[in-house]
Amino acid sequence: MLAVCDEYALEYCMSFNAQKSKCMSLLPNSWRFLASQLDSCGFSIGSRPMELVNSYLHLGHMISNKLEDDDDIARSQGQFIGQVNNF
Repeated sequence: MLAVCDEYALEYCMSFNAQKSKCMSLLPNSWRFLASQLDSCGFSIGSRPMELVNSYLHLGHMISNKLEDDDDIARSQGQFIGQVNNF
């Protein structure tokens, strides 16, 4: 799919920013053994490598490759406590 994006960008004189793009694998527990193999793969867009991440903040929510929301809840609690302390 990244190759299709590259072709589209060439055809329509566009470019994708690999520094703003992230790569994260979402696997169910039964397929976790594949995670180490995916980490060794190199994904690139526009001939530039993309960063592999375990979690990412998207539209105000923390998305985790473990399919859990613990990181998002902890981040939200920290923000709330900070706002209460500022008040």
